Amino acid sequence: MLENMYYPEEGVCYDLVDLATGEILKQGSPFHWDKEIQTLEDVSRPNTEGSPFKDAYLFTKEERFKEAHILLCNSLIEKQDKDGIWMDYMPNHKNVSSFHPRFNLWYAESLLEAYELTGDKKYLEAAAKTARTYAKAQRADGTLYYDNYTDGKPSDKGSVCGSAVAFAGILWIRLAEYGYDEFIPHYEKSIAWILKNRYAMDHPDPNLRGAVANTRMRHRKGEVWLTQRDVGTSFGLRFMAAYYNLKFNN
Repeated sequence: MLENMYYPEEGVCYDLVDLATGEILKQGSPFHWDKEIQTLEDVSRPNTEGSPFKDAYLFTKEERFKEAHILLCNSLIEKQDKDGIWMDYMPNHKNVSSFHPRFNLWYAESLLEAYELTGDKKYLEAAAKTARTYAKAQRADGTLYYDNYTDGKPSDKGSVCGSAVAFAGILWIRLAEYGYDEFIPHYEKSIAWILKNRYAMDHPDPNLRGAVANTRMRHRKGEVWLTQRDVGTSFGLRFMAAYYNLKFNN
């Protein structure tokens, strides 16, 4: 990825590779098949989800990986809007002011990793901007929905997103540990929600037993298509472990 997809001059990485040929898709993305003219924002993004270059640096101690992570995080700060969201990139939808429940949290988490590497508080404040928007979207009972909006429109209640409840909780815990006490009530609401919104251990479907609720509802050809995604459980486990460590290992 560093050698073939990294575009440091623009602070992005190209998104996609043709698995058959190895070609980097720099001109047209299948995600935007309906756009006659695609821009750089359609085929690339800062792409720090999961902080792969930071992890590569910690494993190899090669400075080029650290430099790439920091450069991309600086790009994130430049490209962040007033709400702490990266609206120019899928799967956010700028035309309707909707933001994805996890995508922006990945970026905010990578900013915290940049802070760990540098000690520069500009990364903390940029991550806090994102965290505040998710705190605003969180309901009184801790719920976060799949479709949320920055223009004041109410969240679409069709899909409950346990993964966002948990992932935002992880971010809120870390920021609170850095001194942002404003997020304490939000991660407390998240833990209460996660503990309450799991499938029963005696559920008739063994695949669902103990899973964190993470539904996705869509309408297709006049019918409702409803799925339960295991991403709620994977993030739920991360969050519960972080909360346990906060309460019992500090």
